[in-house]
Amino acid sequence: MKFGRLIFLLPLLCWHLLAWPDESGLIVIDDSEKGKTLGQLKPAYVDFGYRKAPHVPMAEIVSRYRKLILGAPDPEVRLKALHRLLNLENLFAAEYPNGFMDDALWQMAVKTYREWLDAHPGDAAEGQYRYQLARALDMLGKASESRAELETLVRRFPRSALATEAWFRIAERLYAEGRYADAEAAYKKVLAAGNPEFDLKARYMMAWTLFKQNRQAPALDLFVSVLAVPEIDKEAMETLRRDIYRISAIIASEQQGARTLQAAIERAGKPELAPPLYDALVGLYEKKEAWQLAVAVAEGFIQAYPRDPRAPAFQVRKVDLLLKGRLPTLAWQERERYVERYGMDSGYWASAQASQRQAIAKTLHEYLDLLSRRAYAAAQKSRGDVSAWQAAARWLDQLVRVYPEDPRTARAHYLLAEALVHTGDLARAITHYDRAGYDYPDFEERAEAAYAGIVTRSRQPGIDSQDGDAGLRQARVDAMLRFAQTFPSDPRAESVELEA
Repeated sequence: MKFGRLIFLLPLLCWHLLAWPDESGLIVIDDSEKGKTLGQLKPAYVDFGYRKAPHVPMAEIVSRYRKLILGAPDPEVRLKALHRLLNLENLFAAEYPNGFMDDALWQMAVKTYREWLDAHPGDAAEGQYRYQLARALDMLGKASESRAELETLVRRFPRSALATEAWFRIAERLYAEGRYADAEAAYKKVLAAGNPEFDLKARYMMAWTLFKQNRQAPALDLFVSVLAVPEIDKEAMETLRRDIYRISAIIASEQQGARTLQAAIERAGKPELAPPLYDALVGLYEKKEAWQLAVAVAEGFIQAYPRDPRAPAFQVRKVDLLLKGRLPTLAWQERERYVERYGMDSGYWASAQASQRQAIAKTLHEYLDLLSRRAYAAAQKSRGDVSAWQAAARWLDQLVRVYPEDPRTARAHYLLAEALVHTGDLARAITHYDRAGYDYPDFEERAEAAYAGIVTRSRQPGIDSQDGDAGLRQARVDAMLRFAQTFPSDPRAESVELEA
């Protein structure tokens, strides 16, 4: 624990200093002081509203303050010089990130603050000086002594403006010492004060104290509550989030996995926190190569939030995990489930907005292409198994609807027509033969598809019988004429036209 730089805009800055301001710069050192003894030196005048760099070299300014702090016999002079130097350190932190203070100066600060406290028992400014003493001790690595001074401060001045930060520093030190129960009590004091400056980190660190005491359920609840706090510092909050996702996943994995996580989310009443928390738990199991546990967590999210826009992504995650885990049979099943859950015939698709459908369509097309190819190949090997052709037709029927204008869809129409012929659904087969033959001018097999449509029309029951459907016969004639007009250079065009 290190205290951050503080600007001391306390009564300390109002003390009268015997120095001369210069309108052209921030800091002026009177040249008439040169050659004077250390005891005769006076601190420079500092205009803290000025933001330009001083016209006196900073090294010289720091050197002058250093001499005052280390050598002035009067503790009041040392105090003023200390506070001026610390304020300079804060004002120019960007230009001088290492600051101006060193161990020798901090040791003198400790000595000076103690002298002042001994000389002013019960003074109204005691709390401020005791806080600065604690800071100086901390900077010297004397953490226990620093904590003791802070504990004295909060005991003697419980309503001090510095009490909340003092409790926070006490809690940090107790946590670092492994005294987690005591740290928890100190963080509770911070939270009870309701100071937004410390609330977020105190809540976060208190959750860690609970975790360290193996109180996993309340720790998880508190971690989740931190995620619900409005964002103050975007970068800092992002760091906290990443750590909370990680530790929440660890806690859930040691209990009941997704069930533990979901219970905490429900207790917080913040369903919007679910996606990254579930994602972290999936990732934890993935790192451990616990593939089926990771899949179960992804499925848990889908079950808990079936209409969430990110549900399809968790289904994709399941497929990817199973492929990584070399479980291809299960991966094929999860691709099928993706189509069933989010495909064009699903309730999800029916209620989805256009942007959601667009996000789903790419994966849907990829999976349907794979599934239809696999099913079609299996049907070809099935020796006429109608159910196998029906399965192929089911996938192809959706595939042609995902991107109907895509030139690649022509072949899907052709294959769908072939599959439908094997199932005996000749009317639908004719429709898809015609789509493949006439709607996609760049399709290389369009003439074959169009001709197959004519052949399939001829196979319709009763079309050539005396009492057959005249409408079907006319439709075949129209198809023949269309073929001859569309593909005049095809070897079959002349005979088809003559037969028509």
